[in-house]
Amino acid sequence: MASKRKTPIQKPVLDQLSPEEIKAAKLKAKREFDESLKAKQVADLVEYEKQELERLAKPEERPCFIRVMLPPFANEVVLDGTVYQHGWHGEVPYSKYLSMQDIIARAWDHQYDTEGHKYPNRRPQREIVLGAGDINVSSRSLLERRM
Repeated sequence: MASKRKTPIQKPVLDQLSPEEIKAAKLKAKREFDESLKAKQVADLVEYEKQELERLAKPEERPCFIRVMLPPFANEVVLDGTVYQHGWHGEVPYSKYLSMQDIIARAWDHQYDTEGHKYPNRRPQREIVLGAGDINVSSRSLLERRM
């Protein structure tokens, strides 16, 4: 495939213009370019501020960061017709964040159930009872004694 190259801008023939006219034309071109650039920046700022005001008007829809980490049997989460694949990360509205967290948690619960153990990330509580004899004892020695 041949790549399309942009043709370079050719400098116009200036044999009929005086140096003052050339200078005035260059200043006019710079002024018009600066004005168009400024107008674009103002339009971008207005659009950004509108989006910020909409976001502040709906605090329950604030953007939240999420990373989709799924168990081996699942490779994606489909929510409202949008596919979020394993490893995807980004910002979503708070309501979608809650739904995605719930879907991800249920997928992991299913994975743990099918493997035969439930909630492996939860450590069992230790029954440590402190008594009067444990006043000047370090926590490490307490744990070693009770194991």
